[in-house]
Amino acid sequence: ELVDLYIDKPPNWVLEIEAEPSRPRVLPDLRVAVLYERVVDRMHIHLNRTVDDVIQILKETDTDFILRGWWRWSPMPERCEDLPPPDDQRCEMAGYSYEHLREALSKIKSEIPDVVFCGAIPAQRITRKVVWNPITWEVYEYPDTWEMALDPGKWGIPISKEEFQCWWAKEQYWLPEDFDCTNYDPQEVSAYFPDITNEEFQELLLSWAYKQIDCGVDAIWIDMLFRQALLMYQMTRNFDHIAVKESYNAAAKIVDEIHEYGLNRGKYVYVGTWTPFIYYPYPPPDLDFVTLTPFSKEVREMKLNEHKWNTVISAVRSKLGGIPIIVFIDWAATKETPLGVFSQELSKEEQREFLEILDEFCKERGVVFAYPVHGGHMGMDAEKLSYGLFKVYDSLAPEFQTYDKIKELSSMRSDWKWWDKWIKLGDWNANGVPDFFLGPMDSKEIRVRVKPPRYTPPSRAILSMVAKAEVTELPPDTILIGNKTCSDTTSLETEVMETHGVTISLQNSFSITKGYTLPIQVEVMNCGNVREEVEVGFEKPEFNGSYLHCSISSGTGVLLSDERGPIRTISLLPMESSRMIMNVFAPSDIPSGIYTGSVYAYYSGGRVESEITVLVLENSIDNQPPPGFTHGGEGKQIGKKRRQRTLKFD
Repeated sequence: ELVDLYIDKPPNWVLEIEAEPSRPRVLPDLRVAVLYERVVDRMHIHLNRTVDDVIQILKETDTDFILRGWWRWSPMPERCEDLPPPDDQRCEMAGYSYEHLREALSKIKSEIPDVVFCGAIPAQRITRKVVWNPITWEVYEYPDTWEMALDPGKWGIPISKEEFQCWWAKEQYWLPEDFDCTNYDPQEVSAYFPDITNEEFQELLLSWAYKQIDCGVDAIWIDMLFRQALLMYQMTRNFDHIAVKESYNAAAKIVDEIHEYGLNRGKYVYVGTWTPFIYYPYPPPDLDFVTLTPFSKEVREMKLNEHKWNTVISAVRSKLGGIPIIVFIDWAATKETPLGVFSQELSKEEQREFLEILDEFCKERGVVFAYPVHGGHMGMDAEKLSYGLFKVYDSLAPEFQTYDKIKELSSMRSDWKWWDKWIKLGDWNANGVPDFFLGPMDSKEIRVRVKPPRYTPPSRAILSMVAKAEVTELPPDTILIGNKTCSDTTSLETEVMETHGVTISLQNSFSITKGYTLPIQVEVMNCGNVREEVEVGFEKPEFNGSYLHCSISSGTGVLLSDERGPIRTISLLPMESSRMIMNVFAPSDIPSGIYTGSVYAYYSGGRVESEITVLVLENSIDNQPPPGFTHGGEGKQIGKKRRQRTLKFD
């Protein structure tokens, strides 16, 4: 049966529908993601951390998705014993073979069968000396590897292959920053930036993904998949340039080929990468998830650029709909990276605080933060090492100790089920309403989430839902009794609750000279969804028994509060703000020093305040006290009443 859903909703409300996908096309209920690169690495030898230990970590964090659980950077053998000495021993110490991956995945899946294991491959690097296809075991050596390196000149872009490859090598610290590119020799470097449009490299890149799929991974993340398209645009500043188009299409084709390979082996493989494609005026790639990272500056300042994040997230959803967006703290060659700053510059306490800040920030935007449990290069110049040995970040290391905070945050996300994403149903009969197919005795669970417009006043709404089913196929020799269609109706009643909140914004610290009056701007905002009657007052700044004199007036000069308390109320609609002036006067006969006080506001939800610190400096010049300083009468009565009031908080 083909089932259509008809849903009525209040005007301007956002309606989101979730359902089990008709095919495994969408990542399952993704709540907790962790970054663990790799599940077998040097720590399994040096620290005796076994795969069983990793499984215990995944269980303790209630992990749904393992990001970059396996990372192929250099050529990887089938088994370490296939390599000649001493490479075989180094391989074994690093746990760097497809045999290690297969065995680890088998154990992880036996203990946590529903976890999504994401492997990873690079699209920005091909080693010079030797590289191979792990499916066909075809080996490429120099100069075949140089033939696969990107040459912008083949599209008429005025830069030589050697110039470009030298620039890229210096960007990646494969060559010293001060290297003279006139001396660049492709035979002397360790690696090149490959050409994504080169068919041989495409086959090679895909083979790295295919091999991990054969080993059992559920997803593939491709680093810098669209970097070449970005570089070509930066060189040409022309989206219509053939170099840009061909580079973009070749990258998008990689995604499609991985999907097809997985389906041919009986499973849907999820594919993800970074988001530079959102800026291109081309059809978007068929990705299943994308990744973002905070900037180093945001990590250092422990403050995220809301405008930047909102813009990028909105662009992703505009291009790709509701696919999961996964945020992780990225890294590169040096410590001047997000992970480098996080690990090397922030203290243990600051790291834990930033994890909480970033996690809450992601929750508010419906994206998933992949907690940095293990993995990531802290920088070749890193000095604070995991266990004093490794330049790989580890949350359990005594130098960092963020694992308990990660467990705490992940436990809170475990209860976040079904509220982090939404999945569109199809419209198979093109009648403008979502629908899906049901076989005999089949059932499907549909989840509906409604979001009222921001700052909707307290109200109730009823959503009516009708499911109308029509028989599309009948088994042979079946006699249909009754109609070919049927329907059922249900409803969802929802209520928008009252929310109360007021914020005070002002300059919290400043200096003033004795005998002078200083005007300070104060802004009071109603952050709730109901009208608030707000009274604003202050506690006089004090130092060793001496006080500064203050008053607060509206922008039009109406006195709102003097030293005996609030005199008038201001009425604020939801998200409305009012600006006012606080005049601060420092008498000539008070001692110099640091005076502390506060500005407060009473509203229906209680009281909120903001502290102020004033540095009083010496000066013999006098000035007038602020307006309202000698005001009495009514203000005195209201001030006393307010000070005796008992507060009740929602």
